[in-house]
Amino acid sequence: MNNKHETAIAASRGDKETGWESVAAKANEFKGEKEAQFEIKNLSPDDNFDQVAEALYLVDQYIFPDLFGDENGAKKFAKALFTDDPNALFSYDQTLVAKDQDGNIAGLLIYRGDKCTPWDTDQMREKFLEISQDLPENFERANEKYMKKVTDPELPKDAAEIEFLGVREEYRGQGIGGKLMQSVYDDPRFSEFHLDVLDSHPAARSLYDKKGFIPDGDKFPNYPDGNEWVQHMVRKNPNYPHGDEK
Repeated sequence: MNNKHETAIAASRGDKETGWESVAAKANEFKGEKEAQFEIKNLSPDDNFDQVAEALYLVDQYIFPDLFGDENGAKKFAKALFTDDPNALFSYDQTLVAKDQDGNIAGLLIYRGDKCTPWDTDQMREKFLEISQDLPENFERANEKYMKKVTDPELPKDAAEIEFLGVREEYRGQGIGGKLMQSVYDDPRFSEFHLDVLDSHPAARSLYDKKGFIPDGDKFPNYPDGNEWVQHMVRKNPNYPHGDEK
């Protein structure tokens, strides 16, 4: 891969606003220090989408505030983003949630495979109408500016990219981000994993290094103003069964 990644995905790069910086800084908790119990599973249409929205809104200081307006907007619209289509961005099949012992959602991770398709505005308008809502005012602009760049069509065959990772504020510092990521890493369907990390977040970069990610291609400017540099990183999956079949 090279500079085709025109935007950085905030959740995977380690923005302080996402709560991921605190997860990276407390990486030792993921190694066995006193931990609460969390269950990792796929998101379901029956889950609490107010809690999903809280985690999602914290993912990125640009994308979701621009898309939803505010956190109340996120709670109003979040469910319409998700779909049963396994090849779509925000697929239930490729969204993981961490739940506490009471079933509350502590955090979520959204990834995509190499066959992921971008959002179609007309199709999304129909999905919003299904929940008796109009398409958010900034949806088309945010889709063009951010989301279509997320669904980069050039992922290698059977690869996956971690796009969004958010941990609700009251659950930060408990290793939840690491647990969610590990659940993706253990999936034998994927040959390798991709993500982006900001230069300004060395704690996140250090964690990714320890998890086996290596730099891939040149650094590129972050959106929207390009005042930070981003490194794309890749991790091969040793659990992938076809690794020797070339």
